[in-house]
This record gives sequence, C-alpha cells and structure tokens, in this order.
Amino acid sequence: MVKTIIFDMDGVLINSEPISRKVEKKLYDRYNIPYNESLVQSLVGKRIENYWESVFDYYDVKPVAIKRIAKEHESMYLALKEEVKLMDHVESFLARFKSSGYKVYIASSSHVKIIEEMIKNFGIEKYIDGYVGGNLVKRSKPNPDIFEKALDMSQSKANECLVFEDSTNGIKAAKAAGIKCIGYNNKNQQNQDHSEALLTITEFTDENYEKIRRLYL
Repeated sequence: MVKTIIFDMDGVLINSEPISRKVEKKLYDRYNIPYNESLVQSLVGKRIENYWESVFDYYDVKPVAIKRIAKEHESMYLALKEEVKLMDHVESFLARFKSSGYKVYIASSSHVKIIEEMIKNFGIEKYIDGYVGGNLVKRSKPNPDIFEKALDMSQSKANECLVFEDSTNGIKAAKAAGIKCIGYNNKNQQNQDHSEALLTITEFTDENYEKIRRLYL
C-alpha cells in the first residue's frame, strides 16, 4: 500500500529546464567549453557537481574547481528564479495527494537552498512534508542514494512509495531504490528513456490522477 509520494523537482514540479539551459550555456561560453545538446540531455537529473565533472570528463579537459563552478551555476540560476514556472496543474496533484492522506516529499538533485527557494516562491509549503537535496547524499542519480534518503526521512519502505520523474537518470535511480516510478514527459527534455517507468504521463490532469490512483495506489 502506497503511503508516500515522492516528486522530482526540476522538470516535474517546476518548469526550470529552459532557465537551466540558459545558465549552462553562459557557463560553457565563460569557460570555452563546446555546448553539446546530446551530452546535456544525458546528464539531466544529476546534481550540479556531478554534471560539471561529467562535462570535463567528456571533453578530457582539466576541470576548473568543481565547487566554484557549482556555486556560480547555483547563484546564476537563483538570479533568474522569477522566470521559473510551476508546471501546469501540478498543484492540483499535490493538493489531491495531500488531502487523500499521503505524505509528499521532494527528492531533487538541486541544492537544498534552491528547493527551499522554490517551495517558498510557489507557496506550496502546505503540501510538502519534507525534501532531500543533492547536496545531502554522496552519489547522484542514477544511483539510488537520494531516494533511499527520502525513504529514511519519510519513514517509508520502498514498496510504500511512488515516484514522479522526468529523466532517465531519475527513473533509473528510483528503480535502483526499489520504488515504483511514474514518468513525466517534459516537453523541454529530449531523448529521455522512460521504458523502466510503470507509466508515462504528459500532463497533470484529473484523468491521469485517477488512472494512477486506480492502477498504482
């Protein structure tokens, strides 16, 4: 029996990907790194430090200080936070889960301070029981660490949870943690493999909520 619903944040709860791409392109230019869309899409879901480590490994170049570029990335992103939008109708999903007695958690590769800013910015505190940021775990998605941390925080077992994820890395991380996963097909993402998700939705509609409730809750 499912007791806890876990949402990824970027690309699921909030439409942050266009802003992330804008920030990333500025940093690629700043550090004279070629921008490769296929590489970028393969790194969706990773925390910022692991993202940049993967970029430098891919080009086999000497990395700048990872912590420094991660801080630049975070500060540039937060400077544009007013451009970030809540996903259409996702608040109704949050409200329905909460009113039905489920615990609702966020498990995001973003830093906790960014998660807190976004929760506050969109006024969704009343729906959220807790959250895990990428800075609180040792390994990034597709490793299961972030979801295992969410299980621990929510005092839930893997078979008592359901995850919503948009990225290949996130879906793999949920599966590695033994948690059922619903894929969300974010129109701003490309080449994300949802084959390991139970179901993929493209909108947070009442019909999709009822389908998920009937089949998986």
